[in-house]
Amino acid sequence: MKKLFKKKGIRFKLILAFAGFLLIPGYIIGVLTYFSSVDQIEGQLKTRINENIDIINRTIDNTMESKVHDVQIFADNMNDSMYENESEEVFQQFSQYVELHPEAASIYVGTEEGEFIQEPQLVQDSNYDPRERPWYIASMENTNDVIISDPYIGVGEGKLVVTVSKAIEDGSGVVAVDLSFDFIEEIASGIDIGNNGYAFLLDQQQNVIYHPELDKGTKAEEEIYSKLYESTNDEFSYSSQGINKFVYFATNDLTGWKLGGTMDQDEVQDAALSVFFTTVIVIVASLIIGGVLIFLVIRSILKPIRELKEKALIISTGDLTQAIDVKTTDEIGQLGNAFNQMQDGLRELIHDVEFNAQQVAASAEELNANADQMTSTTEQVSSAIQEISSSAEHQLHGTEESANSLEEVSTGVEKIVDSATSVSGYVEEMNSQAEVGGQAVHNTLEQMNAIQESVNNSNQMIESLLERSKEVTTILSAITDISEQTNLLALNAAIEAARAGEHGRGFAVVADEVRKLAEQSQSSANDINVILEGIQHDIQTTVEGMSLVTDKVSSGVEVSYDAIDKFGQIMQTSIKIRPQVEEVTAISEEMAAAVQQVTATANDLANIARSNAASSEEVAASTEEQLASMEEISASAKSLTDMAEELTEKIAKYNY
Repeated sequence: MKKLFKKKGIRFKLILAFAGFLLIPGYIIGVLTYFSSVDQIEGQLKTRINENIDIINRTIDNTMESKVHDVQIFADNMNDSMYENESEEVFQQFSQYVELHPEAASIYVGTEEGEFIQEPQLVQDSNYDPRERPWYIASMENTNDVIISDPYIGVGEGKLVVTVSKAIEDGSGVVAVDLSFDFIEEIASGIDIGNNGYAFLLDQQQNVIYHPELDKGTKAEEEIYSKLYESTNDEFSYSSQGINKFVYFATNDLTGWKLGGTMDQDEVQDAALSVFFTTVIVIVASLIIGGVLIFLVIRSILKPIRELKEKALIISTGDLTQAIDVKTTDEIGQLGNAFNQMQDGLRELIHDVEFNAQQVAASAEELNANADQMTSTTEQVSSAIQEISSSAEHQLHGTEESANSLEEVSTGVEKIVDSATSVSGYVEEMNSQAEVGGQAVHNTLEQMNAIQESVNNSNQMIESLLERSKEVTTILSAITDISEQTNLLALNAAIEAARAGEHGRGFAVVADEVRKLAEQSQSSANDINVILEGIQHDIQTTVEGMSLVTDKVSSGVEVSYDAIDKFGQIMQTSIKIRPQVEEVTAISEEMAAAVQQVTATANDLANIARSNAASSEEVAASTEEQLASMEEISASAKSLTDMAEELTEKIAKYNY
């Protein structure tokens, strides 16, 4: 996409840019206008619902409060003497009240004797007993409060009414006013909430007081009406018969009734669409007018740019005689003037370059000839210096080999000196060690004699121990025989005791115990015999081992005597070698000193040769560098000549 955009011309880019400047803000304005209209219209409708609900709420409060006040005054000022025998005073007050308050369907009083006085007289049943009515019962139970009943269908015209009642101060009865809802219905039905919206009113038991689609006094069963009783006032959305709706409700503080208003949410969208379509028409008209203006602006920009492009193509062919006719003073006119100035500058530049190119070509040819001559001379000098450097390197190589050989000889001689010195030390040390070894062998011999004597004594003691163990074995054999005989005697005694019967029972017990002791003694003797046999075996093994030790000690004594003789011979030999080793050491030291002097002289010669070779190499390198520089100068001069010729050819293409 990016590469495709780069390939497009200025016309396409300008149209795209200006279209973006027109379309994007227009689209954003249209969308924002639509959503803003939706919010504003929805807010206005909600505000209207709230205002209408508040109007109904205030109307109910004002009406109910006035009726509560009126009933309170009647209850405070009435007494039983005023309505005894249906006093004309009561009828006159009630009649005046009904005339002054058209919202009151009727006003009446019920006495404790069951009398019922009403204006206008709607109840015709002679059996009607006010004391059984809910309004009477509630007021007598709460004598200090004004009671407002739930709405109900009143007698007479069958309209929905609510009773406001209060017990008379002296307790002789209850005065009440039936309030008609005609005035509330007129207000609620006159409320317009959009095209399909409406207001409604429910009592505390969810019964309908006013609803354009439900019957009065019936219970509103839909779930949305149950949600009204979850809070005192709120708003929420719901769906009814596939239509999305919005409801706002409030609760009347005096009666607890629910006042609500609902509307279709689609009406908000429809109202916002009309505003949106108007906005779209304005945007389209603006786009058309803007498009015409953009076309004129783009054409005024592109026409001089195309002329500049055509002149630039002519100049690219080498023709610098064409000038641009500038007609404006804006940026494009300034660009045309700059283009003409650039063309004049190019003509002057090409003229100067042509002249300088000719001069450079002549100088380059002369430089090239001089460089070739200097290169030839430098090559001859370089060849001679390389031969000198080769001879110096050969001499350095021979000198270094001689120095290395002498250093090897010096090293060998030093090793001989070191070896002779070491041998002398070893001979001295060997003599000393031989003396120490001889003494050690002599001490060993004495110890071996002592060990031999101890071994002989131990051997005699072990043989004596073996004899004594044999005597113990004989004694154990005797004990075993005695135990066997005792066991037989105890057995015989037990048999005799058994024959003796009851009198020999005690003797049998003793005989049995003797038999057991005899068996234990025999068992112990057998165990001891086994142990003694093991001891005798170990003693016999020890005797054999001691015999071997005795033989080894005898052999050790003989070896010790031989070692003393050998150490004596070593000491005699080392005494003879010492003078010869000292003489070899002295000669080796003199030879090492002489070799070191010769090696130092050879190293000096090698250093001199190395210095000569290094100098020769440096001169050769410098010569080679000079030769390379001359070759570069020659190549540069040739390249400069070629470039001057090429530049002259290119300048020849321009017409100025």
